[in-house]
Parts: sequence; structure tokens; C-alpha cells
Amino acid sequence: MTRAWFRRRLDADPQRWVLLLAALDGLGGYALKAGDDPRLFKSGVSAAIGLAVLTMTPALGVLAMVMHGRTLWWAGRLLRGRARPRDIHAAFAWSQLPFVIAALPLVLGIPLRTAAALMDAPPAGVLLGADLVRASSGPLSVTAGLVALWSVVLYVRFVGEAQGFGTWRAIASHLLAAAMVIALFAAGLAIGALALPGSVGLPHLLAGLAASAVLAAAIEWGVHHAAARPAPVSAALEP
Repeated sequence: MTRAWFRRRLDADPQRWVLLLAALDGLGGYALKAGDDPRLFKSGVSAAIGLAVLTMTPALGVLAMVMHGRTLWWAGRLLRGRARPRDIHAAFAWSQLPFVIAALPLVLGIPLRTAAALMDAPPAGVLLGADLVRASSGPLSVTAGLVALWSVVLYVRFVGEAQGFGTWRAIASHLLAAAMVIALFAAGLAIGALALPGSVGLPHLLAGLAASAVLAAAIEWGVHHAAARPAPVSAALEP
């Protein structure tokens, strides 16, 4: 999976399979964290809760793609990148393909282990599958974790291709996006602490998150306004 391979994907259809891959990435991320947790399958209640959380992770995966993609788009505009938001979403989705494949056995193992915990007399096939997944969850988790690091590298490379950046400029865009997220949350929490009297608690956190959302909307408006601004005449006349 090279930059040239990803460029062909962008030129063909940047939106194909993106939502599916982001949803599967959410499933894989949860399965990687839950696969080695013995408490999750100790009782039927904990297993049922884990399965319920699993059903929500696809939406969380898509939400993570959209939110992180937006901050990367903001950072890219500051660094004179040329990518559209959907190009960055495609970079995220396709960079996660190796991790999605590596985490698939862990994802499939959660329903098996949940069934074994919930059923009074699970069939032999379910018990065998659950025992197999339990025995191999350690090596599978290590493998998926290593592949996840590779997906991070691919994400940086694919964003660089979408933006027209070299390696170091692509890394800088990710660092700038991370700094923007931290600054947004810090500013929002500071506003929440100043706006509400008393010791810091849940109301201050909620107010801070609301303030962060307002600040993010202001940045979004500013970036859209700058992107829609016509190019200078001198730049338009350049060959």
C-alpha cells in the first residue's frame, strides 16, 4: 500500500468503502482493548454490556474519522494543503485496512465468547470457538497492535499524498492538528471554569465541552471562508 496506490484510489472514487472501513476500525479498536480483559466475559451481565458497547463502536469509528479528519483539514489549510475533507477521510479509512484485517479474529471472537458466557448450556461448537479465541487472544492482540502502528504510518503517508505534502510536512500537519485539539479543549475547559462559580466538576466539564464546540464551529467557519475566497489576480495569471 503505497502513496501511488492511494492516489489511484482517490482518483477513482474517494468515497467508496470509506464509511464501512471507518466502522470496522471502530469495531477493531474496541475488540483490541477488550480481547485481553478477562472481566468482560466473567459473567453474563458483563458480557452483555460488552456486546452492547460493541454495537455502538461502528458509529464511534465514523465519528472519530470525521472529527480527526476535520482538524487535519484545518491544519492542512494552514500549511497550504490541497486536500478536500473527503480525501482526508479516505486517507484515514484506507490506512486502517491492515488493522481491520488483523483485528477481524478478535472482533468475531467477542460474540462467541459472549454466547458462551450468556448461555446455560452452549453448544460444543460455541465452546470450542470461544476457547480457541481465548487461547489465541494474546498473540492476536499483539499482532493487531503492531499492525495498528503500521496503519498510523500509512495514515501519515496517505494524508501527505492527499495534501500534496512530503513526509515531514505531513507529520507536521498531524502534530499541528493534535495541538489544535488540545488547545480547543484547554480553552473550552478554561471558559467553563471561569463561567461557573465553585469547584470544578461535571457542570464545568460540560460547559467546557460546549465552549470547545463553539470554538470549533468558529474555526470551521473561518477555514471555509478562507477556502472560498477567490485567488488573487496575480496568482491566477501565473502559468
